[in-house]
Amino acid sequence: MAKSLKVNFLLNFIYTASGILFPLITFPYAVRVMGPENIGIVNFQYSIVAYAMLFTLMGVPMYGLRETARLRDTPARLRIMVQSLLTIVLVLNIVVYCIIGVMAFTVPQISEHKEVFFILSSTILLYSLGCEWFFLGIEDFKYITIRGVLVRTLSLLLLFAFVHTKDDILWYATYVAFAVVGNNLFNFFHLRKYAIFQSFSFKNIEVKKHLRPVFQMFLLTVIISIYPHLSKIILGFLQGNTEVGFFVAANKVGETELMLVAAFTGVLGPRLSYLAETSQKIEFGRIAQQTIDLLLCVMLPLTAGTFILSSEVMQLLSGSQYTSATPALRILVIGIPFITLSNMLGQQVLYALGQERLVLRCMLVNVIVFLIFNFIFVPQYSFLGTAISLTLSEILFFLILYFVSRPYFKCKLWTRNMLVTLLSTLGMSVLCWAISPSLGWHTIYLTPFVGAIIYAGLLFALRHPLAFEAYGQSKSWLQRKCNKV
Repeated sequence: MAKSLKVNFLLNFIYTASGILFPLITFPYAVRVMGPENIGIVNFQYSIVAYAMLFTLMGVPMYGLRETARLRDTPARLRIMVQSLLTIVLVLNIVVYCIIGVMAFTVPQISEHKEVFFILSSTILLYSLGCEWFFLGIEDFKYITIRGVLVRTLSLLLLFAFVHTKDDILWYATYVAFAVVGNNLFNFFHLRKYAIFQSFSFKNIEVKKHLRPVFQMFLLTVIISIYPHLSKIILGFLQGNTEVGFFVAANKVGETELMLVAAFTGVLGPRLSYLAETSQKIEFGRIAQQTIDLLLCVMLPLTAGTFILSSEVMQLLSGSQYTSATPALRILVIGIPFITLSNMLGQQVLYALGQERLVLRCMLVNVIVFLIFNFIFVPQYSFLGTAISLTLSEILFFLILYFVSRPYFKCKLWTRNMLVTLLSTLGMSVLCWAISPSLGWHTIYLTPFVGAIIYAGLLFALRHPLAFEAYGQSKSWLQRKCNKV
C-alpha cells in the first residue's frame, strides 16, 4: 500500500530542514577556522573524489531508486535486483581505487595534499554500500529522517571537538567524509531488516540485465554533477585554491536553499515512478503540476530575499574575509528558480516516464555550452566568472528542457497561480528593499520575518489556493491538538 505522500513530505521536510540548520552552524565555524585556502584545498580534493565516486556508482542510485519503486511489491525480484546492483558497484570500486592510488602520487595538485585526498577517498566505498536509493525507493522516510538527524548531530560534535585551527585540516577532511557517508554506515546494517542479503547466490545475479540502463544513468549522473564539481576543478586549476574557497562560500548559500527543493522532490521521484509503472496518468499529472506550483511559491520569494540580503548573508555565514564573494552570490541566486524547475522536469517527471535519453541529450548540449562559458569568463573574472557560467547554463538548460518535454508532459507555468506568486514576490521585494536599510544590523533577522508576513498577506489577498490550503490544514491540526487537551 502506498504511504501517505503528505506524511512523506513532512518527514523529508524535517530531514531537509536539519540539513539546512546544521550547515548554518557548521559552515560559518569551518570557514572562519580553516580560512579560504584550506577550505579551497578540501573542496578541490573532494571534487575529484566525487567524480571517482560517480564512476563506482555508475548511475546505480538513479536507476536503483526507480527500479526499487517499481518492484517494491515483489520482494523476491527486488532482492535480486539490489544484489545485482551491489555486485556491479563492488567490482567498480576495485577498479577506481587502483586509479586513485596512481593519481595520488602522480598528479601534483593531488599529491601536494594526498593525506586529505586519502581521507576523502574513503567515502567512495562507504557511499557505494549504503544503498540510499533503496530506502528512498521504498519510501522509508521515517528511518531516513531519524538516521539523518542523528548523523548530522554526530558530525557537528566531530567538527567542534577536533577542528580548532588551520592546522586541523585533516580533522576537517575527516568531518567532511563522515558527513558524506555517515548515513550509509547505518544503511548497510539496516538493509538486513529487508532481508536483502538473504539467499544470495551468484547464479541469481543479473549483471547483464542491468548494465545497459545503469550505464545510461551513469552518463546522466555524470552530466548532472558537471556543474557543482567541474566548476570548482576548472577554477582550481586556472585560478588556485583561494579562489575556489571564495566560490564555495558564495555557492554554499545557493546549495542550502536548493536543499529545500529536495524536501519536495525527494519524495516525488519514487511516487511518480510508481504511478508511471501502474499507468495512473491523471494522478501523475495532477501531483507533478501541484508540485511545480508549490516549488515556485517557495523558491521565488526565497531567491528574492537572498538577493536583497546577499551582503548580510555572506557576512553572517562566512565572515568579513569573504565579503568580496557577495557579487557571486547575487549572480548564483538568480539561477535557483531555473535549477528548481529543471530538476522537477528532468530528474522527476521525464525520468519517471522513462525519457532519460531525452534528458541526457539536453544535458550534453548544455555541458558543452557550460564549458565554453567557463573558459570565456573564468580567466577574466575568476570565481565571479564561474558564477556567471553556472547561472547562464542553468537558465539555458531549463529553456531547452521546457520545450522538449512538452510532448510528454504539459508543464503549465504561466497560470494564475504563477502570476499571483510573481506579483506577491515583487510586492514583497519592493517593500523589503525599502525598509531593510532602516533596520541597521537587525536587518538580517527582521527583514526575512517582515518579508514572510508581507508575502503571506499578498498570497491571501490575491487568493492563491496553496495559501488557503496551508491555512486550512494548520487550523485543522491545531483543533485536533486542542481537542486532545
